[in-house]
Amino acid sequence: MSQTDPAAALARSAIGAMFFALFGGVWIAIFIVGNVLKNLGLQAWFIPAVMLIVGLLFFPLA
Repeated sequence: MSQTDPAAALARSAIGAMFFALFGGVWIAIFIVGNVLKNLGLQAWFIPAVMLIVGLLFFPLA
């Protein structure tokens, strides 16, 4: 039987919460940008905008 370290469990919990917050923020940004582009008649820019948003998510990892 392995004991779990409370500090490690808390760190995993905090990292998980940050991951889900960032991932949720990306989806919210995609939704908002998609609606703005549609209302401006620039639907063709939706895929590049999504690529930019997702790329910015991974930029800090570089």
